[in-house]
Amino acid sequence: MNKVYSIIWNAALGIWVVVSELTKGKKKSSSRKTVAVLAAGALSGASLLASAAQITATGEHDIHEDFKTGISAGVYEGIHDYGFLYEDNTTGQALNISGAIPTFSPGQSGVVESTTIRELLESGKITLLATSPDQSVKTITNSEELAEYLTYNQSSTPSQSTEFDINDPAFPGEKTTIKVFDTNELNGFLTEAQVGDAVLNTFDAQKSEIYKQFGIALATNGSIANLNIGDDTLNVRDKANTIELLAKDSSLLEAQGTASQVNWQSDNYIKFNAAPVIPEKTFTGSAQTSVFGDEFSLMTYGYDEDGKVVETGERTFTITNTQELAEFNDWLLGKSDDAAQNPDGEKVSQIQLWIDAEEVTTVTAAQTKYAELIENLLTSGKPADILSWDYDVWTDGLSHTNNATAGRGELHAIYANGAGTSGTLNKDAIIAVDGSINGVMKAINGGVITNLGELNALRTSTGQSLAIGMLAKDATATNNGIINSGLFIDKDGNQNVNSYGAFGMQGQGTSQITNEGTINQAITTDNFGTASAADPWSKDKPTDSLTLAIGMQLSDNAQGVNNGDINVVDGRKNGASYGSGIAYGVEVADNATFTNSAGASIYLGRNASDPSKDVTMSGGSSLSAGIMTKSAKEVINNGLITLGTGVRNAAGMLIGNATGNVINTGNIVINGDSSAGSSRNYGITVRDSGAENNQEIRNDGKINVNGTNNVGIHVSATNKNAEATTSASGSIVVDGEGSVGNRNYAVWAEGGKDGKAVVNVYSNITLNKAGNIGVHVRDNAVANVDSLSSPAFNSTDQIGYYLYGKGATANIGQAVMNDNGQDRTTIFRIANGAMLAGNTTTPDGQASSNLDLTLSGEQSVGVLATGTGSSVDTGEATFTVQGTDSAALLIEGGATGNISDKTTINLTGERTIAGVVDGQAHQLNGNAEGSATPTILTSNAKITSEASGNKVIAYVARN
Repeated sequence: MNKVYSIIWNAALGIWVVVSELTKGKKKSSSRKTVAVLAAGALSGASLLASAAQITATGEHDIHEDFKTGISAGVYEGIHDYGFLYEDNTTGQALNISGAIPTFSPGQSGVVESTTIRELLESGKITLLATSPDQSVKTITNSEELAEYLTYNQSSTPSQSTEFDINDPAFPGEKTTIKVFDTNELNGFLTEAQVGDAVLNTFDAQKSEIYKQFGIALATNGSIANLNIGDDTLNVRDKANTIELLAKDSSLLEAQGTASQVNWQSDNYIKFNAAPVIPEKTFTGSAQTSVFGDEFSLMTYGYDEDGKVVETGERTFTITNTQELAEFNDWLLGKSDDAAQNPDGEKVSQIQLWIDAEEVTTVTAAQTKYAELIENLLTSGKPADILSWDYDVWTDGLSHTNNATAGRGELHAIYANGAGTSGTLNKDAIIAVDGSINGVMKAINGGVITNLGELNALRTSTGQSLAIGMLAKDATATNNGIINSGLFIDKDGNQNVNSYGAFGMQGQGTSQITNEGTINQAITTDNFGTASAADPWSKDKPTDSLTLAIGMQLSDNAQGVNNGDINVVDGRKNGASYGSGIAYGVEVADNATFTNSAGASIYLGRNASDPSKDVTMSGGSSLSAGIMTKSAKEVINNGLITLGTGVRNAAGMLIGNATGNVINTGNIVINGDSSAGSSRNYGITVRDSGAENNQEIRNDGKINVNGTNNVGIHVSATNKNAEATTSASGSIVVDGEGSVGNRNYAVWAEGGKDGKAVVNVYSNITLNKAGNIGVHVRDNAVANVDSLSSPAFNSTDQIGYYLYGKGATANIGQAVMNDNGQDRTTIFRIANGAMLAGNTTTPDGQASSNLDLTLSGEQSVGVLATGTGSSVDTGEATFTVQGTDSAALLIEGGATGNISDKTTINLTGERTIAGVVDGQAHQLNGNAEGSATPTILTSNAKITSEASGNKVIAYVARN
């Protein structure tokens, strides 16, 4: 659910209500209070005709001839169930309905007056009470008193989705981005208004005409109902193919009873308008006012006279409105007038200074700290008065019970209601349904729904329910055709409609969900209803879906299988392509299971108008994913998952607080380039999962890392331990654009203060482009290295294992590694407090360690350790140094090196060196870092060289 606000239908008022999940009021003075805003919505229409009589029959029927006078809801005192136009209750017999669509009067809500709270008060039609925190009660008697109460209308949803450049000290000079809030959005997302300006509706019972339990055809007792109406030579949305209804609790085609079937055979557009739910006489409501903002203190950072980052003291911030919130955000981002400045006079963000001062040690931690500060303010406030009211909702002041007061129920085009029933959208048929509730097609309790045609599921208004193409609850749903979820693809192409949330298929209970065809899942307009935070796992496990754009959503004990294609495509915003949002091809929750079968495909970044092409999809605040699982059961990819060239901030498989096994035996391909930004993509990313209860997260397949700034396997431990394995049967091939400024990575493991990340690297890793890195281990994280773990170096300036930060460790089992003759290769780089332990064993029970390194490229290094706290113990290692000017070990900048007496170093190349000890530390880009620091290398190694000498050097000490 959106963390900032949601807009829901108020069943009692019959209006749309903006409901805040943050406290958005503020006190203007001691006598001015605030409440949540009310937004009114109404439907209107002319008086309607009487409802039509039902026909019970089989055989051929022309709906236009049978209902020449048209179809209308009618006006009734009391709740009225309309019923079906047709019913077939003859076992084994078919009812075939065809013909032009008769006139459907759409219905009307009965709103005759939309009046402000102020006008209702002035006319004596509403009672308003204000209850203060001390429980004293005041009656609001006039508009002057009412004017003291203010509201904030929310015009937008602040989202942490703007890219912001950060310098990662592990990769100086290379572009790294985090997600931040846009200052302009924060500044303007709330506007002040008087609560008296809010509009409430008054209804006329004699003008309220709403269809309830309406349908076109019902099949019972094992009968068959076929619907083929309209004109299939025209577009689906043509008036000749359109049915528009203000309805509740209705299914246009329904099958009841074993062997009963309904089949939709025509091309039709169905528009279900949102019907109000009105109280029988008086609406009684209340809202608690609040004061927006908070006061807090924060340690600030800047520079001393020597240019070193230091604490500059605590600063107290008082935030009382959105403008001050925006100013605080600008200060954090280093954009305000009082932002910290470096010695060159350049403004620097507090986020960067947190990293430079090692207040936080990773970019991820910096982003999380920033997000918590802003999110806490978005949800801050102090309780104040409670404003309550009641008024008569009917114009005559009397009590009424009719279809306007009935609950909304569900709205379906096709409904398989019970065991043995079936509902089908036939081959070559197309339907587009806007405004359904709980499924365009739905099956329950053993029913079966099948799509053989083209199904478009839409939600074009935020006041409607989430659109779901096919929903099964304890039932079966199979897609053999095309589902456009959040899209409307008509015969003449994409209709470019806004969509505010849609699931292609949904499985609940013990359902079986199968995709044999194609699901095109669009991103929601303005990323509506999606988690605003960049890291939604930073605090608690999300209980609800993090996005309203999911191709296949599985919960409870549902079982899902994809044998076809699931595409995540761009959505639309006012007719233009929209890709700045979050979507999942598949989401697996609770105890559900999912398999992406061999030969099946999940693709992120297709063009909705032409699925053969990629599209720019820069992503939203948090990751999009081919498969996102938080399930306690098994999720398997045996097929293909692809991230397109225009995709950023996405993952092939996203494991977020899952407890079930997750296995990749298929192929994951990451193609995201720099055209849509630089946010990182992942083949598999593991968040706080995999380290408990014998859970297994494993790559047995192939991961291809192309594009730029992409990672094959990523493991992150934020709140608890996380672990993943890439096995001997798996492989990771790293290609990309190449060069040290456009790196790609095979594996990235990152721990934190509350969790250790472990990655077991037992598979082949191939590095094909300059600058590629095999395994990056960060802070409280461990890489366990096995005999197959040696990256195949196929270009220059590559790094096999890069360990950075305190707690970053590589445990070496039996590993044979060589630089493949590539120049300037570093097999192990140990920095900023990391540790290489060559005398340890890996978790699979090997008896002893055995590290064998061969360097044949020029200027290569076997093990480089830099920075105070970094340490190397070579254990039972063997170094063979053949490349000109290469070195077995380089220890610098305060690092500690210990070359064991069980270590052998063979120097065979020209000017090769056993060990270099250098007091001066150097960054990854070669620049000097800090001042020279005492550095120690202790060696008990056996060193050998060629008889010819080759000008080899045992040890070099400098600086």
